[in-house]
Amino acid sequence: MYRKRKYVKMQQDYLYRKSKESSQQEETDKRNKIVSALKEGKAIPTELRRDAYQLAKDAEFDDVISSEIVQNHLDDEYQEVGIREPRILITTSHNASGPLKTFVKELKLMIPNAEKVNRGKETMRDVIENARDNFTDVILVHEHGGKPDTMIISHLPYGPTAYFSLENVVLRSQVLAALERRNPGASKKPTSGAAPHLIFDGFSTLLGQRLRMILKHIFPVPKVASRRVVTFANENNHIVFRNHIYTRGKNDEVELEELGPRFDMRPFRIQAGTYNEKATDDEWALRGFMNKSRVDL
Repeated sequence: MYRKRKYVKMQQDYLYRKSKESSQQEETDKRNKIVSALKEGKAIPTELRRDAYQLAKDAEFDDVISSEIVQNHLDDEYQEVGIREPRILITTSHNASGPLKTFVKELKLMIPNAEKVNRGKETMRDVIENARDNFTDVILVHEHGGKPDTMIISHLPYGPTAYFSLENVVLRSQVLAALERRNPGASKKPTSGAAPHLIFDGFSTLLGQRLRMILKHIFPVPKVASRRVVTFANENNHIVFRNHIYTRGKNDEVELEELGPRFDMRPFRIQAGTYNEKATDDEWALRGFMNKSRVDL
């Protein structure tokens, strides 16, 4: 009971600091818009006119007015990066089907220091609480109609928690079967447990950078000699995931061979806290009425 109260207090303190930073950042952004409008001789935005005098007056006392997002809370979220290697707990929804179990098994083989855990009758609240001391992240995979359709990555102990829908899931066995059909007799590379080099392509916005931070920290830092490459590529706001191993052939040419699995990820929510904290606010959520520019990665 003491341990549970301890984590609840830590979570509350973290969320308070984060909300305070968010409020300060919002006020700074308003001041920046007002000061910019005054300098350029433009009209002050309508929604800011009521508070324009006080905000502009406060801005005179700021040594630096920055439009960058305040990131002090990130020091809390990823304070052990570089000190402690990530350890990932992977689990599924209750009564997982055969294909889902196979997919989770392949995720475990693909992510170094990952451990697959059968939930049994445990709730996700129990899973998260039991994982806080020994794991840095929990990955939960759901399915629909026997196909994996949702992946949730919850960073411990404070969050964030990212929600992705899964599409076009192809298992490793299917990838190798397709390779065999294209190139009969081709050598099949065994699954490598080495930490991969990570490639992120197209994550240019603030939302993209936030997702990049969440995804990259489930993998440990690779050794220079590692031959594995994991790619997250943004294509029309879908994150295309690929897992390859490379070799150097004649004339130092690089040859890639896909290991699998492969899938596409569509982010639809980032929760401020951990998965079991249902009362926490959303940092971002995909809505049907949202302007497309606010969804771009």
